[in-house]
Amino acid sequence: MKTKVLSIISSLSILALTLNFTPVLAEDETIVNPGTRNIQLSEGEQPIQHPKLPKIDYPDYGFSEMLPGHLGLTEELLPDREYIPPSPEDLAETARMVQSFDCSTVIDVPQIECEALVALYNSTNGAGWTNNTNWLETNKVGDWYGISINEGSVTSIYFYENNLVGTIPPEIGNLINLRSLGLSNSQLIGTIPSTLGNLTSLEWLSLYGNQLTGLLPTWLGNLTNLRTLSLSYNQFNGSIPAELGNLVNLEFLQLGSNPLSGTIPNQLENLINLKELYLGNTQVTGSIPEELSSLTNLTFLALWENQLSGTIPSQLGALTNLKVLGIQANQLTGTIPPELGNLVNLRELELGGNQLHGEIPTELGYLNSLEMLSLSGNQLSGQIPTELGTLTNLKELYLGYNQFTGTIPNQLGQLTNLTHLFLNNNTLMGNVPESFINLINLCEVSNTNNPCWGYNGLDLSYNLLNINGYSQDLLDFLALKDPNWRETQISPFTSCSDIIDIPIGECEALVRLYKSTNGTTWADNTNWLVTLTAADWYGVHVSDGHVSSIYLNSNQLNGILPSELGNLISLQYLNLGGNQLHGNIPTQLGNLDNLQYLNLSVNQLSGRIPPEFGDLINLQSLYLHVNQLSGSIPSQLGNLISLQQLNVNTNHFSGFIPPELGSLIALKTLSLGNNQFNGSIPPELGNLTSLQNLYLYNNQLGGSIPSQLGNLSSLQALWLADNQLSGSIPSQLSNLINLQVLALGDNQLSGNIPPQLSNLNSLQNLFLYNNQLSGNIPPELGNLTHLEYLALNNNQLTGSLPAELGSLINLKFLDLAQNLLTGDVPASFTNLINLCTPNDTDYPCYGEYGLDLGYNHLNVPAPEPPANFLAIKDPDWYLTQAVEEVIDPGAGGDLISHDGSTEVTVPAGAVSEEATFLLFPQPYPSQQTGILDFAGNSFELNAWDANGPITTFTEPLTVTLYYNEAYLGMIPEDTLALYYWDENLSKWMDSVTTCPDGEYTRNLEENWLSVPICHLSEFALLGEINRLYLPLLTR
Repeated sequence: MKTKVLSIISSLSILALTLNFTPVLAEDETIVNPGTRNIQLSEGEQPIQHPKLPKIDYPDYGFSEMLPGHLGLTEELLPDREYIPPSPEDLAETARMVQSFDCSTVIDVPQIECEALVALYNSTNGAGWTNNTNWLETNKVGDWYGISINEGSVTSIYFYENNLVGTIPPEIGNLINLRSLGLSNSQLIGTIPSTLGNLTSLEWLSLYGNQLTGLLPTWLGNLTNLRTLSLSYNQFNGSIPAELGNLVNLEFLQLGSNPLSGTIPNQLENLINLKELYLGNTQVTGSIPEELSSLTNLTFLALWENQLSGTIPSQLGALTNLKVLGIQANQLTGTIPPELGNLVNLRELELGGNQLHGEIPTELGYLNSLEMLSLSGNQLSGQIPTELGTLTNLKELYLGYNQFTGTIPNQLGQLTNLTHLFLNNNTLMGNVPESFINLINLCEVSNTNNPCWGYNGLDLSYNLLNINGYSQDLLDFLALKDPNWRETQISPFTSCSDIIDIPIGECEALVRLYKSTNGTTWADNTNWLVTLTAADWYGVHVSDGHVSSIYLNSNQLNGILPSELGNLISLQYLNLGGNQLHGNIPTQLGNLDNLQYLNLSVNQLSGRIPPEFGDLINLQSLYLHVNQLSGSIPSQLGNLISLQQLNVNTNHFSGFIPPELGSLIALKTLSLGNNQFNGSIPPELGNLTSLQNLYLYNNQLGGSIPSQLGNLSSLQALWLADNQLSGSIPSQLSNLINLQVLALGDNQLSGNIPPQLSNLNSLQNLFLYNNQLSGNIPPELGNLTHLEYLALNNNQLTGSLPAELGSLINLKFLDLAQNLLTGDVPASFTNLINLCTPNDTDYPCYGEYGLDLGYNHLNVPAPEPPANFLAIKDPDWYLTQAVEEVIDPGAGGDLISHDGSTEVTVPAGAVSEEATFLLFPQPYPSQQTGILDFAGNSFELNAWDANGPITTFTEPLTVTLYYNEAYLGMIPEDTLALYYWDENLSKWMDSVTTCPDGEYTRNLEENWLSVPICHLSEFALLGEINRLYLPLLTR
């Protein structure tokens, strides 16, 4: 069972809900074993199962299969399902079938409708469908699986769990007589095509259980014949369109389990025929609209797991046909409206996990049909109404985690159908009623069937109930239904002298921790300073009469760490990560000789790591990452020979990495990234032969990469990016045969890429970007068939693109930009079908292009076959390629950049013999601009003849620059001028002075300027206003 965790902030608990949905089969909406939901109230407590959803009907459109009902799916099938692209074999078979089928041969529907179905087959990998019987094999569309026709037109498409992988084609909008469209529970991605707005006959639209994205279309409001709209369990975002209020025939509206936002539109009040409204788990905000009370046919209203606030509208009491009202897990406040007592047909009322206060209205005793009542996790108070004892159909009653007082009503013993009764974590007093002995249907551990699943159905824990004075029959009954009820009753704590299970000194250390970190405001402080046994205090574990572990991570501790923690000499595990701790780490923690695990990460701790930590000889894991710690790493940490995990990344550490860390022979992860370490990488780290992960990224490390790192045969990830490393890449790194990530980008590495890296057969990510690497790209890299990321951009690589790279069919990202690569793009690149495109909005693509070949010397245009491939994977690749022209001295000539932004005119006589000019776009100027702001394009302009480079000309060249006003900021166009960088003066000079009598020509309407130049230098387009400089031309 897949559990969906829901955090509900309360003073006592974190609730976790699991929703399981089952198919809807019948019109009468009777609940017949319709599924369960698991509510786990706290760590170690027993989950509860209870019925979830009523069954509803869908219109019969002549399907041969049973239509899916309600949400029609189980939790295992929908949330967090990874998108699996179709196999190359299926894609090839789909293409073959499409190419071999001719819609002109179809005899039972118009050709345009046939073509729409073929488009659906093609765009969703029809060859890979679970059932594609007769598709593109017969000339009768009515014989194709999932298709129904009537009077010569397609009226129904129904695919449920048929493994459609891809996008919904716009051609579906040509099926103008379609009445039902069901493509649920597959792997559809992308947005809903707007052409579906043409389907005005549509009565049933079900796309739930896919991975569709984008906004919910407003044109859905035009489909006024719709009776069912089911879009749940996708990735739609944005707000709920108010236009849905136009769908006056709608009976079922299901938008739940999408990351929506905004408020619930009041226009939904127009849906007077609506029977079901499912908006659960959508992140909608605002209040519950009172206007929903107009929907008097509503039987099911689910608004759970959102961010709704405000009060529960009393007007909901007018929905007298309602059978399920679920508004749990929101931020609702106020009291429970007594008007809910009018909902006499209600079977499930779920208001738990909110911030409701006040008493339970006695009017709820009128809900004679009620089978489940959940009010857990609120701030309700007062006594439990005796009127609840009249709800004899009740099977589940959840009142835990509130502030109820008084005694337990004897009348609850009349609820003989109860399987679950949770009264835990209140302040109930007195005796457990003798009448509880009648609750024989409460679940037991021995009952492993639905709804018990092997858990007890009674929970009386953490109250103030008497533990003595009961009949033996009741004691036997309670021992069976809630065996630990007596041990968990709360006894008053006054001081550590009362504690019975640990020494007073250890109790005092815990009390000091509670007080110094503002324990009253912790997210969970259950039983702290309340019970007489520290083992009952949240997060504390006791073994052999001593505190052995403390787990208070992510618990809103706010304050400083007390030095008294050093008195917990038997402590083995201390986890205080993810809080708001500040101040220094107490040196006394070095006294904890038995400590094996220490996690103080993700806080605001400052100061240094105490050298005393070198005395923690049993320590196996040390997590100090994401704090504000500073200073150097104590060399004493080299004494921790049992240490397996050392993570101090994202702090302010400086100085050298101590070579003593090379003594940590058990170390598996060393994470020092995102600090300010300098010096070189200690070669002693090559001794850490158990190391699996080495993270030194984003520091100020210099020198060369030690060849000794090639000894780390267990290494899986090596991150040295974003430092100042120089020299060549050691060939010894090719020994790291288990390496999956090699990240050396953003350094000053030089030399060739070692072809021996092809030995890294497990490598998935290779990052060498932003270095000074030169030479050819080794064709041997084509052997790294597991690669998903290959980044070689911003180097000085030359030669042609190796055709062997086309073998890397698992690549998601390939970045070769900003090099000196030449020749054609290889035809083999068309094999890289998994490269990301903007249509891929999920991880790892997130709507980005995965291929970048820009800023090279590649041939333009590309030949076929790669040309069409490039148009999809990197459509702008050619715009930034270098332009090379041979200029005749007598005729002159022009160079025009591929994007048309720059023109260089070489007049006749400018050169004395045949010369070659190279216009090479750059993404930014090579010179630092300091306080100057760059907002344009850059390029190099080179020229040479048989005698070598040319830098001056007998006749001026003319440079014409076309600019975009949007990039000029506050600079007036008429102040723009072309400047050059004077190496001697180290300043920008107006380039018009390079030619005698030089003048600018401007066209402010067409946004261009031109200027003569008589020698080559580094140029920039500058504006004098505000001293903002916009470099456009560099050499």
